[in-house]
Amino acid sequence: MDKRRRRDIIRELLESDPPSNQRELVEMLTALGIEADQSTLSRDLREMGAVRMRAVSYTHLRAH
Repeated sequence: MDKRRRRDIIRELLESDPPSNQRELVEMLTALGIEADQSTLSRDLREMGAVRMRAVSYTHLRAH
């Protein structure tokens, strides 16, 4: 899967059912058949402008 498609799916997950941590997001992606390790996910989240809010979930702030 290419980076753009993976990030689109991450964005959809963040908007519909924000995970409480990166491990949960990795599990959500895995359930969809998308393999991404935590370092890849961290980089994607940082580059997408996603930030952790109220120490409980991630949200996507920048439009792409």
